[in-house]
Amino acid sequence: MTLDECRPVEVWESEFKLMDLIGMETILVRETIDQGLQDAYYPTGQPDVWSSCGYDRVGTLMRLAEDHGMRVYLGLIHRPGTSSPSPAFDREAFLYSNVVTVRELAGLYGDSPAFAGWYLTPEVAANNWVVDRDHYTVDFHRRLIAAVREFDQHPIAAAPWFLPDSTYVAIAPEQLAAFAQDYTTRIGVNILILQDGIGGGRDFPEVDSYFNAVAQGLSGSNAQFWADVEAFSIEGDGAFTPADPSRLEMQTASVAPYVDQIVTWTFQHYMSPNSPRAGAWEAYVRYITHTEASR
Repeated sequence: MTLDECRPVEVWESEFKLMDLIGMETILVRETIDQGLQDAYYPTGQPDVWSSCGYDRVGTLMRLAEDHGMRVYLGLIHRPGTSSPSPAFDREAFLYSNVVTVRELAGLYGDSPAFAGWYLTPEVAANNWVVDRDHYTVDFHRRLIAAVREFDQHPIAAAPWFLPDSTYVAIAPEQLAAFAQDYTTRIGVNILILQDGIGGGRDFPEVDSYFNAVAQGLSGSNAQFWADVEAFSIEGDGAFTPADPSRLEMQTASVAPYVDQIVTWTFQHYMSPNSPRAGAWEAYVRYITHTEASR
């Protein structure tokens, strides 16, 4: 879920009812501060960011999650370019700002029964790890987790992605499994949420082999392994459109044998009747109809 939209509170209330209706239980908030937009989604004391909406979006989300019995993992700071920062990028300042964000969020919402843990950005490309086990994004997560663990023990989730046949560097299933082991032990991620890539055109047999390898690699560990199924399709003109519900069912069936839980990117953009994206309302109705018919 993203909170960058200044939706009226009534729309958020409707969104939670719609999610509840189809059985959603867990919410991952991608970020709570967007430094690129200088927008904070909660009352923060940090400089150079402020709320563009005039109300506490994170607080509203937490209240609604409590009302609907949902669990929330709060993201930290999104900043464009952090996956491959320029030499001028102040890495230490960015790390410090993220730690401050955790402290602020924990103070504001840590006692909420809906609060389940943290979600890390930027997202790590597992292919980079093949070349450099201490690639910036991987090492940033290691250092951030170490800093957070000094004062908070809630589970930490992250959603890496991978490109099997990248022109930069390919990654084989056994290499992805090795990455997952390193990411959940040395780096310290508690919940690894692997993006399935189906929305981007990946083949189902390919997804099966990679998820199987990661599941085998993490068997016996204390880490949880989740799947992030993509609820969109990319059309020939590059437009992102809602996925067909029958394909979503195939996606969940494909990864279900290997994972502890399944989440999706994203309900609010591709499955919600509240989305301005063409076809989202129809996708929601078809999803409910298809789900009921499959029971």
